[in-house]
Amino acid sequence: MNWDEVTKKLTAPLSPDAIKQPPKGKYGEYIDGLHAIREANRIFGHDGWSYRITRLEMVSRLTTAKPQVRVGYMATVEVTVDGVVREGSAVGSGMVAPDSEADAHESAIKEAETDAMKRALRTFGNTFGLALYDKDKANREVGYAPVESQIERIKLAVYAATTEAQVNALWVSEKPALSTMTEEDFEAAKGAFGGKSAHRHVGNLEGQKHRRTQRKDGMAQRCYLPGRSCAYRRAIPEKRLQGLHRGPACDP
Repeated sequence: MNWDEVTKKLTAPLSPDAIKQPPKGKYGEYIDGLHAIREANRIFGHDGWSYRITRLEMVSRLTTAKPQVRVGYMATVEVTVDGVVREGSAVGSGMVAPDSEADAHESAIKEAETDAMKRALRTFGNTFGLALYDKDKANREVGYAPVESQIERIKLAVYAATTEAQVNALWVSEKPALSTMTEEDFEAAKGAFGGKSAHRHVGNLEGQKHRRTQRKDGMAQRCYLPGRSCAYRRAIPEKRLQGLHRGPACDP
């Protein structure tokens, strides 16, 4: 891993679009789990980081007068990036009617796991929410980072797309730019369009088994996780990538 390049991304300002406002009755802006996972995949690479739950414990359970069941879980998550290990802990809660108590446990576990993972990632830099911990908002490192190049713009756009229709629309709209790229940038663009997307949901609990299948129609891999759902964007079929006509590269 090129830590010089990684450090540049980690110290870049936190995008205002990633900041979420707290629910009614709570305080403190935050980033959500989806943003944290997407940024980890973008900065470290899909195979450049991992996390595991080192503690998951129910710490409270009570029945209210309504009646409702409320449970609380404590989770500790360990994040590893190229040998660097960071840890975060958090508590999650869930409250439902007694006949749906399992849903309360599920909600509490997910909240605790996600928040613990975010706290571990936060120590790496601004893009994981570290910037929000500066109490002086005027000094917060929040803002839009400049796009360095055309290929970076395209890769960011593909990365941000969340549906097959959006990916295909980008493929059509960016054809003029693709046709004038250098060979190196063109290959990078092919990798962005042809690769799989980031997880939409927080990953599986420790010990769960990944099962992957590959569809024949150009779809990217799908990951099936017991008790969790995650999705990948549709990959542009290789034959469409190969069929793109490019003119001569235009170097500045």
